[in-house]
Amino acid sequence: MAVGTIQPYAPAHDLVTLKEARRLFEQTGHPVSDSTIRRWDVKLTKISGVVVASWSDLLVAHGVWVTAAIP
Repeated sequence: MAVGTIQPYAPAHDLVTLKEARRLFEQTGHPVSDSTIRRWDVKLTKISGVVVASWSDLLVAHGVWVTAAIP
C-alpha cells in the first residue's frame, strides 16, 4: 500500500486571484462576490500583496454553495 504525502500548499499552477475566480464563476451563470468567496471554508493566501486561493478548492466550495441555493 502506497502512502500519500500531505501537501500543505496548493501547486502554483492551481492558484487564482479572487478577481480571476470571480470572472470564471460569472461564466458559470452563478456569479459570486469577493465577500462570498472569503466566507467559504477555503484557505486564502497572500502572495506579494495579492490574495490567491486554490482553484480546485474554490470549485468545490462553489458547487456546495450553488447546490445549497437550489430548493
